Amino acid sequence: MNIPFKNIKISTIKTFAITLAIGATLLFTSCNSSSEKLQNAKEDVNEANADLKEAKQEYAEEVRLFRIEVGKKITENDKKIDEINAKIKNSKNELRAEYEKQVATLEQNNEELKIKMGDYKATSKENWKSFKSEFNKDMNRLGSALKNFTVEN
Repeated sequence: MNIPFKNIKISTIKTFAITLAIGATLLFTSCNSSSEKLQNAKEDVNEANADLKEAKQEYAEEVRLFRIEVGKKITENDKKIDEINAKIKNSKNELRAEYEKQVATLEQNNEELKIKMGDYKATSKENWKSFKSEFNKDMNRLGSALKNFTVEN
C-alpha cells in the first residue's frame, strides 16, 4: 500500500493545520466584523432617524408656540384698535375722517398678519427662520404704529 503523504514531514502538516486554523479564524472574525459593522450601521441609522424625528417635533412645537404668541398679539392689537375707534367716535376733531382711514389701514394690516400666520405651512427650518423674522418685523411695525397713534381732541 502506497501512502500518498509519506514524504511530508509532521512539521509541515502542523504548519498547514495551524495555517488552516488561522485562516478559518480570520474568516470567521471577518464575517463577524461585517455583521457587527452592519449592526452598527443599522443602529446609526436608527439613531439618526430618532434625532430627525425629535428635531421635527421640536420644530413643530416651536411653530405651534409662535402661533399662540402671535394670536395673543393680534388679539391685543384688536383691542387697541377698538380703543382708538372709541376715541375717534368721541372726538369732535376735523381730522376724524383721516383718523378713521388710518385706523382702517392698521386694522387691515392686523387682519393680513392673522391670515399670513394662518396660511403659513411649515416646510423647512430655513424657511421658518426667514418667515418668522419677516413676520416679527411686520408685527413690531404694526405694534409701534398702534402705540404711537394718538387722537387729538
